[in-house]
Amino acid sequence: MYYLPFSNRKDLLGTLLGGFEISPIFTWNTGLPWTPVTYRYCIPQPGNCISPTRPTEVLMNPIYSNSNYALTHPDVNFPGGGSAFFATPAGTKFPAINRNSFRGPDFRTLDLSVAKNFRLDTFHLPEASRLQLRANFYNIFNLLNLSNFQFGDASTNINDPSFGRALTATSGRVVELEGRFEF
Repeated sequence: MYYLPFSNRKDLLGTLLGGFEISPIFTWNTGLPWTPVTYRYCIPQPGNCISPTRPTEVLMNPIYSNSNYALTHPDVNFPGGGSAFFATPAGTKFPAINRNSFRGPDFRTLDLSVAKNFRLDTFHLPEASRLQLRANFYNIFNLLNLSNFQFGDASTNINDPSFGRALTATSGRVVELEGRFEF
């Protein structure tokens, strides 16, 4: 018969219930800026052509929202597409819209790490010995985080049908399990 190396019930409960570590990380930021562009026209320069260019006329100001709903449905922010709101006539006119004038999708997530430490010195191991079991949860609430608009994406081209829409998302919930023995 083998007896547990605990002197009493209180040691056993302390080992089972104590030694937890909880480490949350909450991240929230507004979307990264992006600029409407067009590849239809270029600004002629000696020996080359500068493209893409920013729109040179604002035909109508959009009522813009960077919510997930507005960035995934086609006719919320820019009904009729980007060419209904912006124009780029041929020539060397200056852009009528500022660089980084819109914001991409918000990003919010809660990452959580839960660890349980077990002391192993009661098992005739060195005093500093321990076993740690850890679970890491990334985006624990599985929130939808849309990918930001990148320079040159179809989402930023005023002549593309997907202008102003987020076409991809970041990964959902990820769980990672880990065990570590320290001696």
